[in-house]
Amino acid sequence: MIVTGACGFVGCNLVEHLLAGGRTVVAVDRSGSWPPDAAERFRELPGHLLFAAADVRNEAALDAAFALAAAEGGIDGVIHAAAITPGTEREARDADLIAQVNYLGTLRVLSAARTYGARRLLYPSSASVYGDAAFPDRPLDEALDAPIPNAV
Repeated sequence: MIVTGACGFVGCNLVEHLLAGGRTVVAVDRSGSWPPDAAERFRELPGHLLFAAADVRNEAALDAAFALAAAEGGIDGVIHAAAITPGTEREARDADLIAQVNYLGTLRVLSAARTYGARRLLYPSSASVYGDAAFPDRPLDEALDAPIPNAV
């Protein structure tokens, strides 16, 4: 299993869950900096962890990460959690970087997943994709008008 954005909040929790289930995980992240105590917790879990330093914008680095996972017995799945989740101020300031990571990076991950025959891909998200519709006292369903997201 490949997890991009593995050192982020969502990615790190997914890595821990997969390792706890005894899975082999190729953790992909540009920073390589786990949250405090995470590396120690991971060593105690029954799964097998490999780390690949890669920025999702870098096609060659992603290729190396996917090749590593393929060499470990194939790619059962990819969880693409690498993203920048900006507030409105950062979105205005770093629009190009956000587009490169969130759009171009996603396209590169999808391409690598196809090239290496990944069986499935999960793209986690957040409630911000539903805009203000996510917070009134009513359930979200398909009958609602298309939401306007709070972030890109």
